[in-house]
Amino acid sequence: MREKFRLYHTTKNQLRQWVDLSEPLTCVMTWFVIGCIFAQNATLPKIAAKIPWSTKLPSRTQRLWRWLKNPRVNSLLLSKSIAQKWLANFHDTNIYLVIDRTDINANHWLLFVGLCYRGRAFPLVWKVLPGKGSTSFARQRTLLRIIEPMIDKSCTVVLLGDREFRSTALMSFCQRRGWRFRLRLKCDTWIRANRQWFQLRDLSLKPGERRYFQSVYITRKRRGPFHLACWLDIGGEDPWYIAVDTKADACTLLEFKKRFYVEPMFSDFKSRGLNLEETRIQNPDRIDRLLLVVVICYLFVTQQGMSCIRVGLRRFFEKTQRRFYSLYRLGELYFSHRFDSGQQIKFAFPRLC
Repeated sequence: MREKFRLYHTTKNQLRQWVDLSEPLTCVMTWFVIGCIFAQNATLPKIAAKIPWSTKLPSRTQRLWRWLKNPRVNSLLLSKSIAQKWLANFHDTNIYLVIDRTDINANHWLLFVGLCYRGRAFPLVWKVLPGKGSTSFARQRTLLRIIEPMIDKSCTVVLLGDREFRSTALMSFCQRRGWRFRLRLKCDTWIRANRQWFQLRDLSLKPGERRYFQSVYITRKRRGPFHLACWLDIGGEDPWYIAVDTKADACTLLEFKKRFYVEPMFSDFKSRGLNLEETRIQNPDRIDRLLLVVVICYLFVTQQGMSCIRVGLRRFFEKTQRRFYSLYRLGELYFSHRFDSGQQIKFAFPRLC
């Protein structure tokens, strides 16, 4: 119990530097994060059960619920504050941003922009939206405009996106800002190359085959010129068709692979980690605030995994040389080991650069 209160004080001191909230809201948020770390679950009763407040479980759950309902907790402003401090670490380098979406539950989905770093994607800004369907360019543009002023002018931004983010409007948005892009196209997209119109599926790529096209026009509206990299993995059935703004070559495909850094993050947020899909909250604004807590928990636990690797203790948690655990899962085990052995744990986000 004493170690948990010690962690509470170090966590609150760190959060004060990153978020701007009143003292009562900061205190509840700190316990919210700590409860989420120990519960490894995003449902309120399980989080409340890990918080050492001297009240009954329903009262603790209700206190967290009131925090989620409080309009003074602006998740967008708080996430922007964290993102701004993170991106301030980057100068004269490439910044890989990934834009993607995922379902939270049957009624809500998450649109987010994340930072690709050391094999992981770290959420920067996000928006929870109700209903089903694909995202519009207007919503994508809103999130990207939030990120834009945070990035140092000396950096080169590379935007990565899957087929849902294939719009030529998004490509033009990147070009106007001097950003690079690597956006995947659908197989039914019309292309004009070598003075011929064809659909990408007509290329009929063979396993292992790569093809590159320079100065092509995309869609029947002749948007472009852009460049195109195509590849079908050996043993794969779903080819990659990547629209890029620079010369298409093998490096294009290597850069686009960073887009898949989001998959471990989705796994950590859901069934293999915090079980976000189990939440019964239906209000998008309240899910937004819950996501703020989940993201902070994710960042802290990931930092624990990085620390475990940095001090050379990974081999004590994995039986083989093969990497069996994700960075997040490794952080869970390392945190539990340190906490149970009475070691002092300092709250910190992953170190960048």
